[in-house]
Amino acid sequence: MNTGTLMLRTTVFGLGAIVMMAGAALGPRTASFAHAAAPAGAGSVQRTVAVSGAAEDFLAAAALRSLDLPGGLSEVANSYLSLNDAAALGGGDVAQSLSDNGFVAGYDQGFRSDNLLSILSGAPAAAGTVITLFSSSSGASSWNSIEAQSAVPVAEQIATASGAAVSIDSSIALTLPALGDESSGVELQGTGTISGQSVAIYVDIAFIRRGPAQYTVLAAGLQSQQRALVSMATALDSRVAAALPLVAAAGAGTE
Repeated sequence: MNTGTLMLRTTVFGLGAIVMMAGAALGPRTASFAHAAAPAGAGSVQRTVAVSGAAEDFLAAAALRSLDLPGGLSEVANSYLSLNDAAALGGGDVAQSLSDNGFVAGYDQGFRSDNLLSILSGAPAAAGTVITLFSSSSGASSWNSIEAQSAVPVAEQIATASGAAVSIDSSIALTLPALGDESSGVELQGTGTISGQSVAIYVDIAFIRRGPAQYTVLAAGLQSQQRALVSMATALDSRVAAALPLVAAAGAGTE
């Protein structure tokens, strides 16, 4: 089964930020996971591929803004995504699956909080989004299913591959408000071992498809992040809905 998807970078980032921030509260940390998760060039815009025309206009308009974020979070990384990026993140089979489904372009964002007190009180430590534009609604729907089905194995794969003292213990399906044309969510509950102490870790993820766009939203913290997830997912869904006419006007992203 294909267990690598475009969630990989945002999931690594989210879990790593939790370990890093919890370690700051508990003392010296086993930091390999946090270091591995630190985004390259944080605070700067990274363009890994030249995205032009309607796709770029759509992705720029759909991206979250600071006013869309739960309190304490700020953007620290963003990047356009190409098929080459997908291959580097999840392997050649991921890039092939994207290509088979009519991938046009993608864009991801990473967010982090430096407010330790709010994180310990239940606010998100980190969050991330991935927006993927396809040439058809059916291609976006197919990819949305792949992302949703891969959530648990991807998280387990990341924790194992990183060598971190993090385990995914359980997952529960989330009930989301009516978002996009189809949506689903999952909450991953795990444990991180930091300075010999066990810390609960929660990663809440939403998978949404609207027309030819698929988007994944992630919020991670030391307590359940369902409220933050729904807030961000609702904001992103509204931005995608408003931006899709840019794609339709150019004749892209249609059946």
